[in-house]
Amino acid sequence: ERGLLGGMLEVPSSDWGEAFSDADVALRSAPVRADWLPVSGIVAHTFTHFRLEVSVLRAIVPADATLNVWAAAERCRWVRRRDLHAQALPSVMKKIIAHGLPQS
Repeated sequence: ERGLLGGMLEVPSSDWGEAFSDADVALRSAPVRADWLPVSGIVAHTFTHFRLEVSVLRAIVPADATLNVWAAAERCRWVRRRDLHAQALPSVMKKIIAHGLPQS
């Protein structure tokens, strides 16, 4: 609720750090079991005091998927793709979502 993106929605992610986490570390933060695949390229975003570069993984997750035990269900919510535009998403999360969604 506090901090850089306090009170806003964000996509599931691993901790931000000085170096990229490898995929195995990032997958431990995934809220559901799925076949997560890397999306080519990175998302770059500059905050006032640092630059963030993000590698994105994506998966097709069924609507009835259950959260992993460590996902903190009270902090998770499903949003339909068609409803993303109406969510309180910071610009960095909008970039990540746009990068991760298949282009059609």
